[in-house]
Amino acid sequence: MRGRIKPERIARVVISFALASIVLSTGCALLLKTGWLPDRFPSYETHHYSHQLHIKEVGLDCDFFFFSIWESNNANEKHTPPMETCLLCHYHKRQFNEKDCQNCHIVPEAKIPQVLTALHFSHEQHLGIAGMEESCDVCHVSNLTSTRQKDRNIPNMQICLNCHYHDEQYQNLQCLNCHTDMWSIGLKPLSRFSHKGNFLRDHKHYAWSQTEVCAQCHSQDDCMECHADNSDELTRSMKQHGRVNAAFIHQPDYLSRHFIEARNDPSLCITCHRPSYCETCHRAHGISDIAGQDQRADSPHPRGFADEFSPNFHGQIARREIANCASCHDQGADSICIECHATYNDNINPHPKGWTSDKDMFRDRPCLYCHVQE
Repeated sequence: MRGRIKPERIARVVISFALASIVLSTGCALLLKTGWLPDRFPSYETHHYSHQLHIKEVGLDCDFFFFSIWESNNANEKHTPPMETCLLCHYHKRQFNEKDCQNCHIVPEAKIPQVLTALHFSHEQHLGIAGMEESCDVCHVSNLTSTRQKDRNIPNMQICLNCHYHDEQYQNLQCLNCHTDMWSIGLKPLSRFSHKGNFLRDHKHYAWSQTEVCAQCHSQDDCMECHADNSDELTRSMKQHGRVNAAFIHQPDYLSRHFIEARNDPSLCITCHRPSYCETCHRAHGISDIAGQDQRADSPHPRGFADEFSPNFHGQIARREIANCASCHDQGADSICIECHATYNDNINPHPKGWTSDKDMFRDRPCLYCHVQE
């Protein structure tokens, strides 16, 4: 019956709790024997967790963790198990007393950001289909091999199309039966669009006639950074960015409000000023000490900045406003970006889908920072 938890589901959860008690002497011993060492997990994760270890090797059922999902009709509901679920097997009284949290929590103060999915989706309906009520891995195909908390195992569109045949709707861009919003899905590969040449002067023609194309990457806020509300006027610094006389460009009292323009469009600032110019003044006035920051405790970035499923994910921001990143991260070949994105490390691809380039990745200097032949 819809709206209530089925009796057999309650029985399954009870059995799972009983199983948890049984595996304390074996399963938890296996966890301790395996060892959760921080260097086995990337530093940008918030928790040590392995689906493979808990589900495949220990044998716990998904219901043990995600019992609320059986009545879920909203793709954006959060079903992350609370700490009390972990404590059914993991007794950490000593760690609680000593506040020794980093065996489980890589960044103790961090929270797992919510995954926002612009889809019409119901777990309740899908789990009511014959053959799917026992098989989460029909959709979450990598659950049994996932060893990191970062692997959220969100099904891609091809997984949906294995059962939902929408070729006609797909070809005709009739997407709103499934998708509530298409903001994150490009009409064409990014490489098809070019802003070279005189685009700054001519882009108004495209913006008027092809608004939906621009909206694939740009929001209204991007327009407002240059254009005043309800007018076609540009800001003074935009009109006169080629005039390098600072006294002429900046209006009186600019020092007290320059951070507004610097945050909106740092590329204008670095036309004349290097990042070191900003840092020298900021340190002298005790505003910040970038070199001495503790990246975990005092990071200027929002929660979820390193999580690809977070609305604050840095990848999207970097593609739109790379100059903003470069205003602090300007170390060239020693850039913090390369710690993760170079081919000799985790090999996390920074390029968007459809990326093409006329550069030779093993010869041209910008590419050589990351692409290294072994």
